[in-house]
Amino acid sequence: ALDSMLEVHRLFWNYERLIVLCLTCADVTPAAAKDIEELAGSSDASALVMDLMLLTHKALAAELKDQGRMPRAPSADDYRDWLSRKRVLNGLTKDALMDGSLRAHEKMPCLEYEERKRIETLALAIEYLTLAERVEHGALQTFASELPQGNVCRCETLRAILDLIRTVECSDAACSAFIESWLLDICMQDAEAISNLEGNLLQLLCSTAAGLPIMVSSTLGVAAGGPNEWEKPGSPICCLGQSGRSIPRSDGLSLALMR
Repeated sequence: ALDSMLEVHRLFWNYERLIVLCLTCADVTPAAAKDIEELAGSSDASALVMDLMLLTHKALAAELKDQGRMPRAPSADDYRDWLSRKRVLNGLTKDALMDGSLRAHEKMPCLEYEERKRIETLALAIEYLTLAERVEHGALQTFASELPQGNVCRCETLRAILDLIRTVECSDAACSAFIESWLLDICMQDAEAISNLEGNLLQLLCSTAAGLPIMVSSTLGVAAGGPNEWEKPGSPICCLGQSGRSIPRSDGLSLALMR
């Protein structure tokens, strides 16, 4: 029961906030507007914010993966528009997470370590390769499809990144920046993110911090280089298998990983 005008105002402000959130999410992902409308009509108010965040993140990622969501030959402006909408979604998510009860939600790991990091990984690919190096949309679409389900911070994602680099023409500097940004800014963003890393990836990062390159093979996937590669002058961050291509590492990478 509403026993005071204060409770009436509180209820009104809460529903107004939810309506604005629904409309903004629909602006971020117009293709999912109908799904957002259906969710708003069927979801309980207490669960609506989390369900909206998950739906919008998934829909934004799907624009890069699914045929028909983007123009057949997307322009640089199309990708910049996607990045702009991604930044709006980041702001919405940060505002939503200021509610302490949302952080305790059972779906919080799915939002934080699956969908948000998937979006950030795709954004790095657009920034470093698609926009800076003009990598074709087909390669980006394949990369988006090959990202694993569940936790994105795992060796399978790193393999997808290296496969993308191996199959496109792009500068060593752009490739190095892409890999290092993914490792440092997404996988090792903070102590909580590090605690949620896949065990195999954490071991690989420890080897990388020690100076060993990441090796790619058809049988082992991604693994640390052997002892003969340790402390070799100019040791690369990774070696791309049979192609013989090596991607250089920045001078401060090992120190950044150890911190």
